[in-house]
Amino acid sequence: MYFYASGGELLHTIVDKIGLLLLCLLSLMQAESFWRPVAVLLIGAVCSEAIQLLPAKKTLYILALYGVLCLLVPSLCLILPLFIYDVLTIKKYPLLVLYAAAFLAGMMSLTAMQPLFILVSSGIAVLLHIRSRTAADLQKRLIEQRDQAEEVHLLLSEKNKHILQQQDNEIYMATLKERNRIAREIHDNVGHSLTRSLLQVGAIQILNKDETLSESISSVKDTLNEAMTSIRSSVHDLHDTTIHLHRTLQECIAPLEERYRIELDCGIPERAPKSVKLCLIGIVKESLSNVVKHSNADTISVVLREHPAFYQLIIRDNGTGNKTIRETGMGLAGMKERAENAGGLLNITPSEKGFQVFASIPKKKQEENPE
Repeated sequence: MYFYASGGELLHTIVDKIGLLLLCLLSLMQAESFWRPVAVLLIGAVCSEAIQLLPAKKTLYILALYGVLCLLVPSLCLILPLFIYDVLTIKKYPLLVLYAAAFLAGMMSLTAMQPLFILVSSGIAVLLHIRSRTAADLQKRLIEQRDQAEEVHLLLSEKNKHILQQQDNEIYMATLKERNRIAREIHDNVGHSLTRSLLQVGAIQILNKDETLSESISSVKDTLNEAMTSIRSSVHDLHDTTIHLHRTLQECIAPLEERYRIELDCGIPERAPKSVKLCLIGIVKESLSNVVKHSNADTISVVLREHPAFYQLIIRDNGTGNKTIRETGMGLAGMKERAENAGGLLNITPSEKGFQVFASIPKKKQEENPE
């Protein structure tokens, strides 16, 4: 049904056809009898409503049939402007020739003013059609521009998100470098100074013969030992926080990229606990090593995901002939132990179509045991 292109277009069509019908009434009022105009009006209204509801192919038949009826019954030409509007809407312009022939053939049967009313109404029908088409085109263009603007907005949002993520990664990497530098400075300078002090106090303690100083020297030595332990713990913790999961995984994959097609999708943020990072890195390294040693695969997929309650790792390859692999071999037992130590579990699925390693580590366990 060609009229139902859009709600706004349908409304314009109904308003235009009501206006044309009122104009046609002016010409009908010029008739000498009463029943003929009423019959013409009813026939025109029924046909116009049928055009509004029927499919496009049947609409064409009705428009053509009405033109033939106008040739037979000239009085029906009084409603022609209404159908001219429909013909222009569906762009079947040859029907206008039929309508023109019917109008010319029936002019002698009409009153003096009726042909003029028909011509004026037909001209108004053409103008209304042009106005409706222009409004529809403008609306279509507006919708297209709105869609384009929305698409550009989404692209810009995605680009801005990527830029912000890249900036965050750069800031994080700079922070990691600075932490490593501070850890090295503490270890090389303060740590060595404390070590020398401990050795010197130990030598003094051995050489000391004065019992009154022994307790003070022991106290100084204990204080230095505590300071040394604290420094070591701080340096160790500071260095542990510099584990960059994504970069480390890329470094594990890089040597294999010439031989394998490897897809890495790391969806775990760098704020994840140290124990989780170490566990996942260890499982990935062992899995890649097993592929190189024991599989004929050429494609490897490594997917890491963060879920509300757990972290997830899935490693797949397309190697064949893995159906007989046992979990006690190929370092698989070691991977299971890593997952269990982190409070999670690891499942291994060998098959003739490939090999899959699935690891799941709960977050609650990591919060209770961050180390």
